[in-house]
Amino acid sequence: MVDDSRNGGITLIPDDGQSQYWFHINTYFTEPGFNIGIMRQNASITLEINVMNRTTGDVIARVLIENASANSFSGLDFETGYRIQECYAKAGREYAKFLIKKFRL
Repeated sequence: MVDDSRNGGITLIPDDGQSQYWFHINTYFTEPGFNIGIMRQNASITLEINVMNRTTGDVIARVLIENASANSFSGLDFETGYRIQECYAKAGREYAKFLIKKFRL
C-alpha cells in the first residue's frame, strides 16, 4: 500500500484481485521524435483509457488522449525511450487532473 498524503491523502493499493474497476490502456499512435543537437521534435502518443468493470468486463468510461507530448526542459533528451516515457507521464498527469476536476477529489 502506498499512502501519499501530499496528494490529498489518496491511498494506492496494488492489485489484490478485489478491486471493482480497472484501467485498460490502448496506445494507438507513437511518434518517437528526435533530438540531434541542432534540431529536435518532441515525441507524442495517442492513447485510449477504458475504465472497465472487473467482473462483467463492461466499459464504464472511455477517455481518448490525443497528442500527449512532453519534452525535457534541459534539451538533453537524446534517448528515444526517455522521450516516450515522458509522454506517458504527461498523459497520466492530464488524466489525473481530469479525474480530480470532474469528481472534485
